[in-house]
This record gives sequence, C-alpha cells and structure tokens, in this order.
Amino acid sequence: MKARIAAALVIIVLSGPAASADGDDGSAGATAGTGGLWGHVTNQNLTGNSSQNTPSDADQTSVTIDLGTELVDGFCDGLNWTPSCVPQEAPQEQAVVTTALVTQAFQFTPLPPQNLIVQPPNGRTLVNFETNFYTDAPEVLPIIAVPLLDQVVELRVWPESFTWHFGDGRSVTTSERGAPYPTMGVTHEYRRKGQVAPSLDTTYAAQWRLQGQGAWQPVDGTVTIAGAPAQLDVLTATPQLVG
Repeated sequence: MKARIAAALVIIVLSGPAASADGDDGSAGATAGTGGLWGHVTNQNLTGNSSQNTPSDADQTSVTIDLGTELVDGFCDGLNWTPSCVPQEAPQEQAVVTTALVTQAFQFTPLPPQNLIVQPPNGRTLVNFETNFYTDAPEVLPIIAVPLLDQVVELRVWPESFTWHFGDGRSVTTSERGAPYPTMGVTHEYRRKGQVAPSLDTTYAAQWRLQGQGAWQPVDGTVTIAGAPAQLDVLTATPQLVG
C-alpha cells in the first residue's frame, strides 16, 4: 500500500514501548511516562509530541520526509526516509541462449570469402587443357565472439565445402580445397576460346558454446559466402613446326 505526502500530512510513529494501561493498583489509567503514540508534522520533519502523552527527549523519534515522496507500508522502520526505502524489484532471471538463437546469429555473422587460385597463372589458359583450381582456405577460422542476450557466444567456424564456378556455365562442389600443380585435385577443361570469370563459393559450418564454458555444440545449418570472380582468357594454341 502506498501513500503520497501532500502539503498536509499526518503520520503516527511508535515511540518506545508503551506502559501498561492499568495503574499499579490494577485500576485503569492513562498511559504514563515514555510510551504511547505521538506525532507532530511539519512540511519537512516529523519530530513529535502528543497532547496527552509526551515522550521524553530521549524517547523521541525524528523522521525526515520530503514532500511528494511515495511511502510504502511502514516506510523504513528506524531510518530516515530516502528514495532507497522503496523495495527494489527482484532481479529478472538471465535469458537462456539456445541453439536456435545461435543459428540465427550465425546467419548474420560476417565471414570471409576464400581465395581462388588458377593455374596456369597470369589469367590465361588453353582450350582442352586441364586448368587447375585450388584455394588456400584455412582448416578452421579463428574463434568468433558474438554478443547474444547480454552474454558472449563463441563460434568455431570452418569451411565445410567449396563450389567451383568455372565461368562457362559449369560448376562442381567438393569438400577438398584442391592443390597446386602437380598434385592438383580440382581441374576443368574449357571447350572453346573466350573470356570467362571463374569464382569460388565457400560454405561454412560451425559449433558454439558460451564463452569459455562447456563442450562445443553443433550449430544448425550452414552459411555460404560468394567469392569475387577472377578474369581468365581461354586461348587456342596453333602448333608450329620447329627445326
């Protein structure tokens, strides 16, 4: 229950233990000495005496109250009133981070495209020649910290697959990164001459945990990041007799 102090205010304060309502001879009598209810109100202070039972100076309770302040039942027993006397709300429970929330956050996490490397170098290859493609993508990205619900989630992210677009309408998806010549791994033969723009899409998977806590848990779904296209001229070779 709350009350608001107005210009006129009446407050009753208990001042010390009340004496027995009965006199020493057992007959009914007025409260004497330092007990009883008392109160005197000014605009700022409640100091007190009553018309019938006035406590001694040692028994008086002084309470300072600001006008317009909300009072709660009994306000602050034994203390001068301050705004801190209002009971504070119980702290709310911390929200729970779930895999569904992390999955949504993962979809909006900035992830890097990976390099597409073409051999032969210098942006030229030949028709009907095994052109080699590979990437130097890392096995695992550095740990990514994502703020979520006033907590920090750690993401462990790695390239799960690669989609190689050769620029002539054909493409292939692999889990391997390819390799430089002579090992190779991902190759393509162009059937006609012209200029093409091959590119590499990297698909990432992830695990998550609260920062420094517990085991890694899988994140549902993946994120695919498209890489910038390269410029490649496909040429025809004319055999020449030498000698």
